[in-house]
Amino acid sequence: MLSKIFSQNVKDLFVRKKYQEVIKKIEEFSSIKDRPAGLSNLIGVCKILKSDRNKNEIISALSDFEDSYLKSKKNEIGIEALTNFITTCVTNIKIYHEMAEYLPKAKKMYEEIEKHFGYHERLFASGSDLYQYLLDHKKTIKILKSLIDNNSRSKITICKYGFINNYQEEWKQKDYFDYSKNFSNYFPKLKTKKLKEINYNQNKKIKIGFVSCDFTSNHSVTYFAKDTIKNLDKNVFETYSFSLSEDRFLKSSSLELKKNFDKWYDLSKLGNEDVVKFIQSEKIEILFDVMGLTKAPRIEIFNNRISPIQISWLAFCNTVGFETIDYLIADKNLIYEDEEKFYKEKIIKMPDIWNCHSGFKLDRKLSNL
Repeated sequence: MLSKIFSQNVKDLFVRKKYQEVIKKIEEFSSIKDRPAGLSNLIGVCKILKSDRNKNEIISALSDFEDSYLKSKKNEIGIEALTNFITTCVTNIKIYHEMAEYLPKAKKMYEEIEKHFGYHERLFASGSDLYQYLLDHKKTIKILKSLIDNNSRSKITICKYGFINNYQEEWKQKDYFDYSKNFSNYFPKLKTKKLKEINYNQNKKIKIGFVSCDFTSNHSVTYFAKDTIKNLDKNVFETYSFSLSEDRFLKSSSLELKKNFDKWYDLSKLGNEDVVKFIQSEKIEILFDVMGLTKAPRIEIFNNRISPIQISWLAFCNTVGFETIDYLIADKNLIYEDEEKFYKEKIIKMPDIWNCHSGFKLDRKLSNL
């Protein structure tokens, strides 16, 4: 049994984000063999939450989560440990490719605990991430459908299920459209200024804003957006980027994109309501959604009337189902005429193609198999 003094001490340190001190306390208190499942899970969480964590600490945390799972796989601590194991893998796999080696182990643990518990919202939500990375789309869809059938209110689940079914032969555009009709019910309405309270006549040029979580690193969106922004007539338009990713992740293509905007704002630390407030303070007349269902925590921004004209473009090529998004930019090959009725937005069809890639400024050499 843990002493009350020890437990309170560890809790206080954790609340104060003294993660290394929590790790030290737990290691002094117990060996891995004798460590209670809850402490194994906690020490793993602390290793992950450290701002200066490295690859070895992440791998060590996976061992802690596995230890916790094995000691408690028939109770809630086991579910928490496994979800932490899966989350650690999928959030770090783009940085450390070695994380992929742990996915089969995660799958084995998931299958075992799923048999014991059956439906469990947090477990299934984590499982959908796991099987998505394992490229098992049928299992991913099955899990997501179970979550929805059990009335999950998770915005991530709702968006993920809609997004993944864009790629399934079984779903036609009408099926997706019928599903999208309820999207606005899952996202709250935020406090916004009424447009008549904003004096757009003060603008010397037409202000165009672009909201995205993907204006970062060398994301594909940056290659499609940067030349388009660069070639807008700056005598007529003033361009604004409202980036919802931290500027510290800018490099190469995204740095070029930043230079092409007249004004660039890193709003990654702001909540959705504050983002809306900031955008309206800049008197943006045309606002572009460059996210769609790809960013469930942020798309609710567009479930509100922020600007006189709101347009979906580039990141997600299907309807978002919001009354407040007026247009979607496409072309005749992306959206067929007989499918336009299955979109909430009015379709703007470009004469040739709906986007334009800027190309790569790098040497590409033959890579033998």
